Amino acid sequence: MTALEEIKKSTKSSLEAKQHELLDLIGAGHEEDINVRDGFLDLISDALLMYKTTVAQVRVAESLDEVAALWRELHDMCSSTLYLWQGLDAIFGDGPREELFEYCKATFQKLERASAQGYEFHA
Repeated sequence: MTALEEIKKSTKSSLEAKQHELLDLIGAGHEEDINVRDGFLDLISDALLMYKTTVAQVRVAESLDEVAALWRELHDMCSSTLYLWQGLDAIFGDGPREELFEYCKATFQKLERASAQGYEFHA
């Protein structure tokens, strides 16, 4: 396993764990908790690291199939995180959202679109 693959695997595990922690905190009614804010920041950081790692892997990929698979993997991760946001939207209802919540959601939407375009272009 290359260093990039290890970084990506570790980051993906961290991202998934932080998503579950964040859901637990919000589900317990701790929306204003400092840990929730930190959770949003961690999700953004991990997502950007996943994206940058994917870009680095794409640059050294040896085939178009490998490139398409890398973009597809990132797209799947971003899509699953957006699914999380749909659940959070349902929990919060129609009220105003914290700016960081909206920024995190927008970041995942942009990464989901970018990864979908990368996959579609190379598939």
